[in-house]
Amino acid sequence: MDEKQLQALANELAKNLKTPEDLSLFDRLLKKLSVEAALNEPPRKSWRLNFLRKR
Repeated sequence: MDEKQLQALANELAKNLKTPEDLSLFDRLLKKLSVEAALNEPPRKSWRLNFLRKR
């Protein structure tokens, strides 16, 4: 996804945020989804190699 697509998506989502509570809920859900996606992603090979070399 390029920057223009991300900006368009952010603009569309922001239209529905009317209160600070809406923003807070959206922020929490976005963080939750991001962390879950990161945890389900296998570690990158270069990250593993760098980590193991430091031991």
